[in-house]
Amino acid sequence: MDSSKKILRIIIIFILLMLALVVPARIVLKEQPASGKLNVTIDGVSYRLDRDAEGAMQFYVDDGARARIFRVPMLRAEILDKDSDTNVLYDTVTNTDAGENLSPALVWDSGESVSSDITEYAVYMIDVAADNWLHLVDWGLTETSYATGALPVNGSYVGPYPPAGSGKHCYMVYVFYLKASPDEIPGSFDAQNGSITDIAKVLDVSGGESGNLVAAAVDYGFYTR
Repeated sequence: MDSSKKILRIIIIFILLMLALVVPARIVLKEQPASGKLNVTIDGVSYRLDRDAEGAMQFYVDDGARARIFRVPMLRAEILDKDSDTNVLYDTVTNTDAGENLSPALVWDSGESVSSDITEYAVYMIDVAADNWLHLVDWGLTETSYATGALPVNGSYVGPYPPAGSGKHCYMVYVFYLKASPDEIPGSFDAQNGSITDIAKVLDVSGGESGNLVAAAVDYGFYTR
């Protein structure tokens, strides 16, 4: 076999391998603990939260032309009402026949390690597989742990209820660390929303000035019907 045929064969094998990797997956979520990167890919668009060497969370959407918005320290948050191995949410937090529509138990870092100016937290839970469908919005929170069903305190919650047969849905929980109450509480509850960056940019403004958002944390869980 001459060299040109060998090269052609290699190219064909490479293309087939790439198709096998890309085509079947509608949602891909990978966590790389060493770098702290969290990547969610939906229908070919990659939504990324990168924790860089300085421990910063970067809000941006990458659809071929990376557009970084701003960076804040990334801290730890955890959804307790999920399987620790599969990250599948418990039925109790869902708004389904099998569920009780109770908000998930959450815990997160206080943020004291990055700023002494933090006075409150805002929490969002978004279904990124359903055009950022907003399931939980709460604000003015002062504790760092909440039991199952304890939220919302000031906002609204509706548990996951993905349409049957719609595949795996990924629910991202974001905790935003704020210096003061934001001028606005962004997001359309129980409806589609823009990007999480849009929400972060609004929370970053208090008293007409930016710089209110000093840190953020994130965790995720899956649910399928």
